[in-house]
Parts: sequence; C-alpha cells; structure tokens
Amino acid sequence: LLLGASPELLVSRRGRLVRSNPMAGSVPRSSDPTTDALRARALLDSVKDSDEHRYVAEAVAAVLRPLCDGLVVDGPKLIRTDTVWHLATEIHGRLAERHLGLSALHLAQLLQPTPAVGGTPTDWALETIAELEGARGCVTGAVGWVDATGDGSYAVGIRSGLLSGR
Repeated sequence: LLLGASPELLVSRRGRLVRSNPMAGSVPRSSDPTTDALRARALLDSVKDSDEHRYVAEAVAAVLRPLCDGLVVDGPKLIRTDTVWHLATEIHGRLAERHLGLSALHLAQLLQPTPAVGGTPTDWALETIAELEGARGCVTGAVGWVDATGDGSYAVGIRSGLLSGR
C-alpha cells in the first residue's frame, strides 16, 4: 500500500487545460513566526535551491511547451505546508488540437522522471542512481487517475511511503 500526501502536481488535464506544479528546494518550517519567515526568505534567496528548482521547472516546461498552444510558467514561488516550505512553479497551457489524444496518463509518462526524482542530465543521473542506490521503487513514480475522456491528475510519489501489512 502506497501512502502519501504530495503537494506536488506532476500534471493534470481537464479538457484542453494542462497544469503542473513542479517543486524542488525545501526547508523545514519553524513554530517561531520570525524564524519561519527567515527560513522562507532564505529558501527563496538560496542559489543552490533556485538552481535545483530551475532544472525541474525547465524540464517540465520543455516537455509541455511543444504540446500546447502557449504555455505560462510562473515561478518560483513559496508554497507552505504544515511542516515544510517548498519552491514551486505554476505551469499551465492549452493542449494543441493535434495533441488532444494525449490523456493525463500519457502526459505523466512523458514527464517522469522529473529531475527532482531522477536528476539531470537524465540518462546519466538514472544510471548513477541505480548503481549507487539500486531500485528506488514505486515512491519515485506518479500516483493518480485518468478517466475515459483522458482527463485526470497525477502527483509525484516522491513524498510518500510504502506500507507493508505482512
């Protein structure tokens, strides 16, 4: 059983509208409001985290851009959960007429693995990860749904865990 509560939208499709919200770069929240605000600002100002985030957002946009009639890329912005600040970029576009046959599942397959999961450059990074860590399993995949019309939504499974009931 895979459990998770990922705030990261890999991709959704509703009719022609395609959306993604890639995240990379994070810092723990603080219960102290002043410290929490300082952490958020430091994350937004971090060159390392901004570079990592840019790799992910640019990779997602590069996949979606040729499939859409116009693509809006808005970020990075801070996203707050109860425990973590994340850098996130909102990406949305309108599927081009010639790509209307692509379901949400097709789009998720084109986007995975993002650099947040598999590194960059992708082929080299995946080979290195497999060599050093072995198989990462289902927690690096996409979790979601697709309906008969092709509409659906997928989250990145990286913020999840596998529960074994044995």
